[in-house]
Amino acid sequence: MIDIKLRLKNLKMNQVDFAAKCGVSGVQVSKWVNGHAEVPIYAQNILNLIEKIGRDQLLDKLTNLANILTDGHYTICKFTTNYRVGLGTPADRDFIDKMAEGKTLNEAISNLLNKITTVA
Repeated sequence: MIDIKLRLKNLKMNQVDFAAKCGVSGVQVSKWVNGHAEVPIYAQNILNLIEKIGRDQLLDKLTNLANILTDGHYTICKFTTNYRVGLGTPADRDFIDKMAEGKTLNEAISNLLNKITTVA
């Protein structure tokens, strides 16, 4: 069973908005979230597409930023508990420790982009 509650939270999407995208009521999505009904394949596919679109947009932003600041280089690390994303090529463990992190790849990229725009 998929953890729809966590995935919606990671997308910063509420149940009502997801219900509209699926063409169902908010009550139905609530049943999925609370485990009272199984999430149908079509809803899982919609969720996968929303995540992919978001990831693709974030990767495009990351790539554009890397092209400007670090000759196109960026690093993505996937660990057991999280992701880390940084601009440039790692030279040592200190570089990895300073990379932006997140529980998902989208969150890690977003955290890096927010860090960069906050400094700029």
